[in-house]
Amino acid sequence: MARTAEDPATRRKALLDAAWDMISSGGADSFSMRALAARTGTSPKSAYDLFGSKEGLLAAILGDYRALYVGRIAEPSGGNPLDDIFRAVEI
Repeated sequence: MARTAEDPATRRKALLDAAWDMISSGGADSFSMRALAARTGTSPKSAYDLFGSKEGLLAAILGDYRALYVGRIAEPSGGNPLDDIFRAVEI
């Protein structure tokens, strides 16, 4: 089943979210672009067009989560710093 046309940012987020779900449940070694395409109803070419390679997609996931963590750490709660660290790494 093919998806209707989406803007690249929406498609990118959908692919990254699905990839993260797949990796967190089965590990990075069990992840493939073909399985991602099947899960998201796209073609592998769609993911390759956006990320260039499997490694590019994994780097994008890490980059997004790094930005999330940095943002959380940059906004301390004013309470216990250890709680802030735990909050920062919570997914």
